[in-house]
Amino acid sequence: MLLIGSTGFLGGALKSNLPSKKFEIYTLDRNCKPSTHSVQLSNENLESIIATVSFDAIIACGWDGVLKEYRNNWEQQLSNVGRIEGYLRAAIAGHIPIFISLGSQAEGEDLSSPIEEGILESNSTAYSHAKTTLSRNLFEIAHGSGTRVLWARVFSVYGPGDHQDSLVSTCVSAFFENRLNSINNPELEWSFLYISDFINAIDSLLSQSDLEGVVNIANPKMEKLIQIHNCLLEINPTLARLPEALQQLNNQNRPLIPKVEKIMLTGWKPQVSFSDGIKKTISYLKDCEE
Repeated sequence: MLLIGSTGFLGGALKSNLPSKKFEIYTLDRNCKPSTHSVQLSNENLESIIATVSFDAIIACGWDGVLKEYRNNWEQQLSNVGRIEGYLRAAIAGHIPIFISLGSQAEGEDLSSPIEEGILESNSTAYSHAKTTLSRNLFEIAHGSGTRVLWARVFSVYGPGDHQDSLVSTCVSAFFENRLNSINNPELEWSFLYISDFINAIDSLLSQSDLEGVVNIANPKMEKLIQIHNCLLEINPTLARLPEALQQLNNQNRPLIPKVEKIMLTGWKPQVSFSDGIKKTISYLKDCEE
């Protein structure tokens, strides 16, 4: 299997934790240090790499401009579209049976209804528009080929290695400073998925021979944002509180409710509760400090 973009949060987790007995993982990264199972990325050698190594699947994880400050940079977001389309064309030329690219919950930011497992069109940010554009283009490019495309639309994965500006990460950082982080809209419900459950979901997708199209990868159980603080207070009841921050509620914000049907038909379901996931994250970070 070829994993493109293994230096990010999700790609790195897949590289380290997909079952080694099932998958021989090669990585393709722009800044990787070559090793036995790493190949250096260049536009010139991509097709030859795929032709030389008989991969049974390609997963494209890398995306430039994920952080919030880059989300409206259209030029940066658009560069991802052409690059990942090139990966798919190389996969088709190399007769790779499965191509998985990662979508985002941002594709549903304009919706008030539950997010179906299908193509969406969102223009709320350059990031969401680029994601929806890419998903459509990938299916068009692959139509009639022998390569099956899966658009794995991912919702709020958290855990060790997550981006520092994500909600869970900022709250955990505040925890280590012995305080609670300010949370707006504490009663808003959200879908949180621990990183190991995401890895198991991708494992399930790779094990299916007929699944294709858009697949939502999410926790069907919604949690109120205030539950982050409840979990942290359970671990350390002496944390400094910010009661005024917990009373704010903006009724204009809507929860993103994912429909999670295809992946659950494979037998996959989340195994880690939100509370246990936060405890695992904090325990991991404590071990790293020691």
